[in-house]
Amino acid sequence: MAGEGAGLEFALAELLRRKGAFVQHDWLEQSLLVVELRSGFLVAATRGPDEAADPVYFDKLEQTRARISDYYGKPAQVLVVDGTQNLLPLQAGAAASAVQTAAEARGVLCLQGAHMYGWLLMDEPDADGLLEQAHNDGAALRQRLWRSAARVFAPAAASFEGT
Repeated sequence: MAGEGAGLEFALAELLRRKGAFVQHDWLEQSLLVVELRSGFLVAATRGPDEAADPVYFDKLEQTRARISDYYGKPAQVLVVDGTQNLLPLQAGAAASAVQTAAEARGVLCLQGAHMYGWLLMDEPDADGLLEQAHNDGAALRQRLWRSAARVFAPAAASFEGT
């Protein structure tokens, strides 16, 4: 998932739908997606290059997560898709960004745009499976997603270098 701004949010919603999830915008915070899963709900957010991910941002995400969980009476989790490195070459974005570091410090799952693109290319897992794998071994999941994306981008990058 590359790009910035509203395009990143749109791409995330489309990816989640392709993976079988029901997706809608949060009724109070239109920039957030509410995703219905078998296991409960997911509050999904995107962060672009010009967007901060400070403590106030994460506090608002937690408030939304709690509101969604209370409203539906089911557990809810948060996913932040970090698009801050989307315009960089794939290998340049391999290190954790400031957004990912801040999210992980708060116990929030954060995946980069390249991870999400790698997930799109995989037949499995569905959204529930992705979250389960992230909680069981997030580092291994990130590596698998990164490799999935790299298989597509590496040949494309090589063809540009050869022209």
